[in-house]
Amino acid sequence: MKTWIAILLLALALPAQAMRAVFYQPQLRDQAVAASEWPGIFNALRQQGFDAVVWQWTRHGAAFADGEERSWLLARMSEARAAGLAQIVGLAADPDFFQKQQAGKETLAPYLQALRRQDASQAAGLLHQLGVEAIQGWYLPAEADDRNWRETDRQALLTDYLRQTREDLSALLPRPVYISAFFNGNAAPDAFGRLLDGIAASGVKVWLQDGAGASRLSAPERALYLDALAACGQPRVAGIVHELFLDQGHGEAFSPSRPPAAQAAASLAAAPCPNLNQLWFSLRYLPGVGEKLPL
Repeated sequence: MKTWIAILLLALALPAQAMRAVFYQPQLRDQAVAASEWPGIFNALRQQGFDAVVWQWTRHGAAFADGEERSWLLARMSEARAAGLAQIVGLAADPDFFQKQQAGKETLAPYLQALRRQDASQAAGLLHQLGVEAIQGWYLPAEADDRNWRETDRQALLTDYLRQTREDLSALLPRPVYISAFFNGNAAPDAFGRLLDGIAASGVKVWLQDGAGASRLSAPERALYLDALAACGQPRVAGIVHELFLDQGHGEAFSPSRPPAAQAAASLAAAPCPNLNQLWFSLRYLPGVGEKLPL
């Protein structure tokens, strides 16, 4: 009897197959927002129809590692849960990931294993602090792209790392494990799709960024990827990340701004595939809520 109860509770704890979620990227500057504002922020997300928050990370380098910073973050997570939002919990982000991922194979392999150990340690600590019921999924802050992982041997390193990380996390708490991926026209859609297929085969679910905010490609160019990889009939990914921000950096340093109201409304109305998770990046740029947070 107890076994069946445990199975039922686990099923109820997992998010629905197609979630509507918003990313939140915690920044130290967000501590300047009054504590009294945060419950209202999370309640507003529920009122706007979101059912989950994806915490992009719960550690960023040394930020939020311990002390008052960690306590602040845990308080926000508790408030999100109290608002009725499911939580996909991001783990340990390395601020230098995008540079270090470009290393040669001899350096890349041990680096990925170091990320694996950091994520497992972070997950164990969060499980102890938050409890089983507070975590509906794990999110890996590392992102896959269509440039760095084109070679077969590098793809094997990536998928092995992801498989092992998923196994580590599942041993701690069996929840879905997610990672996001993006494209900039460096590989053909089908070639990039084969990488995403390999990631999915590792047991890690892929959310594909739509590229609308980064604006590295034109709308027709982006459509080539989205139609090939996220078609409603046979999607090769588990969800779509709609980019709410506008990048003013023009391909150089990332310089995001909030979008015009009409553009944001059009993005939020987008839900092309009911069998795909629909996610928006991010809380900071979300109309009616994000204005409370510093850019």
